[in-house]
Amino acid sequence: MHFAPALQLFELQAAEDSSGVLGRLRGSLAFVFGPPLKRGSRGDAVVALQTALTRLSFRVGVNADFGADTDKALKAFQASAGLQPTGITDGFTRQAILSALAAIPASRPFVPPAPPTPALTQPRSLFRPCCLLRTKSLKGVATRGGHASDDPGIVYTGKAGFVDLGHLWDLADITAFAYQQIHAANGATGTKVQTAEGTATLTSTAPAKEWLRLAQSIAFDDALGHEIASYDLVWMVGMHNSAFSPEDLCSNYLGTLVAARALTAGGSFATEVENQLKVLLSDLNAQSEAETQKAFNRISRRWVDVSLSWDDSAYLVRRNFTRFPWKTGHSSDAPTPAFVVAPFRLSSTYDYRHKGGFSQTDFSTKISAIKVDAASRYGSTFDRP
Repeated sequence: MHFAPALQLFELQAAEDSSGVLGRLRGSLAFVFGPPLKRGSRGDAVVALQTALTRLSFRVGVNADFGADTDKALKAFQASAGLQPTGITDGFTRQAILSALAAIPASRPFVPPAPPTPALTQPRSLFRPCCLLRTKSLKGVATRGGHASDDPGIVYTGKAGFVDLGHLWDLADITAFAYQQIHAANGATGTKVQTAEGTATLTSTAPAKEWLRLAQSIAFDDALGHEIASYDLVWMVGMHNSAFSPEDLCSNYLGTLVAARALTAGGSFATEVENQLKVLLSDLNAQSEAETQKAFNRISRRWVDVSLSWDDSAYLVRRNFTRFPWKTGHSSDAPTPAFVVAPFRLSSTYDYRHKGGFSQTDFSTKISAIKVDAASRYGSTFDRP
């Protein structure tokens, strides 16, 4: 085997994914010359596989993690190519993928995913009150609420800590609504994208390949603006006593990811976000309600103060200002997949402004001020697990 297939795959990734040049090169070489990939594999070679499958119309999230959705897409490709659907990239499968890619005309234009079906009329499909990190909110993988629930709950996962499904579903909706607006405007400069709590204005023309990531980034900024605005509302339940809760920002990002995967898959948005969440929770090793309670018990006097009422402004004593998940030391804890913490990479730009009167350029200053206040209220460990 020579280097031409690896170069072909590298060029494909350069057009289709957002990873760096070195990552694309490593991934292309590893996919062509490295060991077979299968469920549980991670890294740049998996990105190369996912990019190739998507290009071949077996759409899958490009996230460096070979989970259930990648396994399903690979088996579907193998079956279509007359191969045994093993879900493993053996030599025959790799050659079939590379041959199929080579048969695609180089001039084939990129077609962005369709906007959500049916069209959305508002940023959120329903009002979901903040779940708060408390016993009443704890659910399990089998008892959690779905997209249409106003009480979806919080589930513990071994790979991403607590996941607040209220946040996740909200961000899935906001991302899809933002994408709908970007898609309708063809990503044009000056497009105003309405969100749940503000407006983003595109300051450059966004290429179609970036529309989904752009919608994700705008939705995430909208949610970050909400956390900032909430912190000062000490008198209101679910605001100060919930702002920057350890699970919030990671849950927000996962919501944008579920939306992006659902839109990529196509079909009914409400149906597909349910499907994609099932896959995500499986990949993150979501726990039962009993195990979620055990995980909570490990931090119930460290992250929160259960000696106080949950609606007390001093209830939440630890704050996470990143989307890197905090783990509790639960028996299911395992390394966090790269896709959970992967940065947004965009060439297109936008200005976001929150309804509270501040913009994304103010985020850093405002968060610094919040940290100073939190240290004075909760001590020097306020931002540590």
